[in-house]
Amino acid sequence: MKVRKATLKDLQKVKALNQELFYYDHNKFDSTMDTTWPSKNPDYYTKRIRGKNALVLVAEEEGKIIAYLIASLIKGESWKKIKEMAELENMMVIKEFRGHGIGTALIKEFITWAKSKGAKRAKVVASAQNNEAVAAYRMNAFVVYRLTLERKLCKHYYSIADR
Repeated sequence: MKVRKATLKDLQKVKALNQELFYYDHNKFDSTMDTTWPSKNPDYYTKRIRGKNALVLVAEEEGKIIAYLIASLIKGESWKKIKEMAELENMMVIKEFRGHGIGTALIKEFITWAKSKGAKRAKVVASAQNNEAVAAYRMNAFVVYRLTLERKLCKHYYSIADR
């Protein structure tokens, strides 16, 4: 398995994996997610691949992309002392390749990149019910730092947590 920076040649595969992630999260954890977002925002991927303050990694096995990670540098909240942060925006490992350290390898590269860019903290947001993802992030030294709670106010939208 090889981890490398994505290029524009990888754009369609990264978009397809991100779309798969959106469907998975929508169906399993949060039906309020807009599954059309990936197709409506093609510039998101191009900007992340080309951006100097962004990172897109892919993991390959025998020339096939089996995982990706997208991250960027962000500003910390105005009320915090730490302003230089990096955010792991989204990541997915194809199901049959999970549990083999691929996610950890991607996260390790992300952390190295974030430090090289001067970030003082790294963050990731995951659905609270996504135990597999939360466990993977915890295994890579992420801890619960802040907790966001939501309450539905109408009948039309719900998440798995509302059931």
